[in-house]
Amino acid sequence: MFMLAVAIIFVVFLAIRNKSIVTKFSLWSALLLFLVGFAVYKSIWNNQYTDSKDFLYWQGLYKKMAIDLAATPEIKSNDQNLAVGSVTQFTLQQYPFFRSDGTDQQRVDRCQSCHAGVEDPSMTAENIIKEVDDVTVATADVPQYLSTHPKTLEKVYVLGAHPGKAAGVIQGSLAWAVSTNDSISTPDAADQAYDKDLMSRHPFATFGCTTCHYGDGRELVENNAHGYNEFWLAQLLPSKYQQAACAQCHTQYNTKTFEPSYNLHPSLLEVVQSAAGDKYKDASTLTDADVPGFLAKHPELQPVVTKAQAQLSSLSTMTKGEQLFHANACWGCHKIEGFSKGNVGPELTSEGSITTTTAIARQLWDPRYKVNGCVMPYFFSRKIVDVPVDPKDQDGPRKQMVQDAFGNLQPLSSIVPEQIADEETSDGLDFRGYIPDHSEELKVNELVTFVYSQTGLNYAQSFSARAMRLTAYDSSQPPTVPVTVGEGKILFNQSGCYACHYLGDPNHPKNGKGGIAGPNLSWEGARHSQQWLVAHYLNPQAFVPKSVMPVFPFSDSQRAALSLYDSSAIPNGGRRVSQDQDMPTAAMAKDNIAVPQVRYMTR
Repeated sequence: MFMLAVAIIFVVFLAIRNKSIVTKFSLWSALLLFLVGFAVYKSIWNNQYTDSKDFLYWQGLYKKMAIDLAATPEIKSNDQNLAVGSVTQFTLQQYPFFRSDGTDQQRVDRCQSCHAGVEDPSMTAENIIKEVDDVTVATADVPQYLSTHPKTLEKVYVLGAHPGKAAGVIQGSLAWAVSTNDSISTPDAADQAYDKDLMSRHPFATFGCTTCHYGDGRELVENNAHGYNEFWLAQLLPSKYQQAACAQCHTQYNTKTFEPSYNLHPSLLEVVQSAAGDKYKDASTLTDADVPGFLAKHPELQPVVTKAQAQLSSLSTMTKGEQLFHANACWGCHKIEGFSKGNVGPELTSEGSITTTTAIARQLWDPRYKVNGCVMPYFFSRKIVDVPVDPKDQDGPRKQMVQDAFGNLQPLSSIVPEQIADEETSDGLDFRGYIPDHSEELKVNELVTFVYSQTGLNYAQSFSARAMRLTAYDSSQPPTVPVTVGEGKILFNQSGCYACHYLGDPNHPKNGKGGIAGPNLSWEGARHSQQWLVAHYLNPQAFVPKSVMPVFPFSDSQRAALSLYDSSAIPNGGRRVSQDQDMPTAAMAKDNIAVPQVRYMTR
């Protein structure tokens, strides 16, 4: 629009430069009035008919609703005095934005300029529906009604009371945005207690909105503030990835193992008082010693307290994402400073600061979307393959099936495809002959949450504390373990080796598990000696050219135990390989005896 105005002014200037002063004045005045009128018209049009509504529209709508919903004359009088046109702003110096280059930017939140009703208990879903559509909808029917009335749903999203500020929350696809007058079930009561506790610990004046929800808090136009452009780093955080924001403060590391834990540290007393709310007047004066008696007196509260305590005690999505990062051997390929020492794939230490959730999810569904030669397995999508109808007739009729990252075949009809909204991901998978498996969606969400939480910083941890932890991690040594087959098996399981290697009974190899990205290890004891295996762990590429196996940070005893377990797989009638068959010994080198070319003794 600005460029258009400049072009019009330039054209007018050329057209009237030789005209009289009166003509010039008249034309310039007319042009100015036209441009001002057009700007006003465009602003009104955007606020009424597009998705780019600004804070003036929402404040005006909120004021009208607040006056209509006022319960007393005093409240109504106050609502009539609400200012429309003023910017509500919080400056959050303790939670700055950190850039990937290490610099920071002051965080400013103006979100409540649009979200004027977040702290107003009267702004429930039922009340907003009644005001906007002039219909009365029962609490239990609210989700269904809003799913078929998108314009009303938008108003509930923007002006509705924040969960924990109104009486309850309806669960389901709209849980994070729908406040209700009444709790409709016991699980909802537990979630309400959870939300109220979170809000009491995170007041808006201290934390603002973008600390938890992300987005661009400085913006006053809806689309810009929410970062709807998928490549914009200031994207609003989808609710399924919400715990990535929680982890910016609530991540603690074990000082011995350096493993993370995610805990909001609630006391039972705090949870009970939060669950009891105003309904149980005797709850506010409780002490820790009074809690058992109080719960015995009010047994109906026990399920609410149990669920709320479980939700508060662990960020389950983050925890599961971190576990998947280990189980799929991601830690062997990807470095996260102070947590993993991967040396094959890109470093993820600050991934949450330099990319978007869309890009991370795209990489998990379709690992080759960026680099066609990427060796990361397709853990969550299934490859379409043609297999013979009769296994004995390899040249006969064939049928389509799907194969997972572990080599398992399933009928094509047994896979329910995940409906991925991102067209580039869908098109890429289709082009490469893969189907995203809907049953893996939760795992993808958990891994996206974990990876996106990696910003290299923690608001609850001082810079000196982080530096000390990183120094301790970098100087730490892997543990010394007993050199036994049993210990090697534990290490094989815990290190994610199954993500790439298949391992089963050497005599019945189909009775096993594992991936197909690396060699099958079911006969490893008859192929290589323990000494070869240990040397291979230390430098895979020296023994297997073009190998993509990472150098895992194992101790000497761990490598020895793992070699015992790997080499224990010997088929009936098979012979264990000795060191001098595939590894040059010191004695052989001293005697100048010719030895096998170890580098090329591979499969």
